[in-house]
Amino acid sequence: MQTHAVEIANRLHAAGHTLEVLTYRARDDAALRFDAALASPVRRVLSRVSFWRNIELAAEAARAADLIYASTIYFGLAGERAGVPVVCRSAGNDLQRPWIAYPFRFGSAALSAPWFEDRAYRWFRRRRGPEWLDRLLKQTRRDLARASAAANDHVFANSRYTAELLAAIAIPPARREVLCGGVDAEAFGAARQKREEARAAFGVAAGEFCVLTACRLVPKKGIDFLLRAMAAAGGDPWTLLVAGDGPYRRDYRVLAESLGLLDRVRFAGRLPHTAMPGCFAAADAFVLSSHDVAVGDGAVDAETMGRVLCEANAAGVPVLASRCGGVESVVECGVNGLLFEPRNPAAFLEALERLRRDGKLRRRIVEGGLEAARTRFDWRVIVRRHQQVFERIAAREGTVAAPVHALGWERS
Repeated sequence: MQTHAVEIANRLHAAGHTLEVLTYRARDDAALRFDAALASPVRRVLSRVSFWRNIELAAEAARAADLIYASTIYFGLAGERAGVPVVCRSAGNDLQRPWIAYPFRFGSAALSAPWFEDRAYRWFRRRRGPEWLDRLLKQTRRDLARASAAANDHVFANSRYTAELLAAIAIPPARREVLCGGVDAEAFGAARQKREEARAAFGVAAGEFCVLTACRLVPKKGIDFLLRAMAAAGGDPWTLLVAGDGPYRRDYRVLAESLGLLDRVRFAGRLPHTAMPGCFAAADAFVLSSHDVAVGDGAVDAETMGRVLCEANAAGVPVLASRCGGVESVVECGVNGLLFEPRNPAAFLEALERLRRDGKLRRRIVEGGLEAARTRFDWRVIVRRHQQVFERIAAREGTVAAPVHALGWERS
């Protein structure tokens, strides 16, 4: 989501739109240095705790704008207050698990005070309140998420999975559409020309078959599944390159050691997004082994799209992915990747062996992936569709289609 917010803001600016970005308050100087390098001005004024204070701040800023563009569903109500249309992107998680710490109007301004907010945010994250309070917060959050989504003029869903979540809360088809992707197809493809250099940089030896996965190291991504499947595999060995960091990194390293795999698994750690084209260039195949995870209160954490799949396609790397959440909106089995059932090691290993042994299949999937990256996932396609929606709304509102004055949000 953060990658999408930054890229879409920069690319809309390059296309001639004028933007002012609103986002969460900075906690360190690094965030301010990051903002200074962006094409549009950034105001870090939003609270991580107080929903209604953020709506007030957004509405106030939006009164001078033609359009609000948001990276989640939550700012539809700001548009109602400001009298301007709202277009947003939903990545699905904003619907599955509403990110609203304090959903009430009472005390919202005081709660968002900088000196108090950090303490309040930490309390909300670790809170274990009485059951009646949990029920009240849960229902109020869901009601706000539903009302916010309904107040948007147009919602770009990142997959059919997310579009179904929108349909479930009665967002009509005319105001929702599926728009997958967001990748610089040219940059990821060009990195493949430096394949040997990339393999050396990530410690991949000549002759090794390197399988890459890139993700946050959390349970739903299935890293433990991959490690156990690797240990169970027969035949020729292969190397697993894990790009990313997260709270389970130490657990997965311990598991790899217990399975005797440390000489075949490389944990690359957290990488800047600019390093990812080279990371893909080092790989012979890419795998995303996500599965649904229950997160309490009946909620499910699922893979709602998988941008890394779009990037793998653009990089010319054959894709393997589990049938989880929105993955099938990106990967068509046998066309731009192979799919396997989640948590099924035999199915995964069979698909991997097919890719390794069948050169014709591998070439067909690579070609299909490159085509999908160019025609479906590339930023030019994404920006063009945004502009079409902006122009339609501008014509309806009687405003100027370009430049559009927009407000954007990113989650962190």
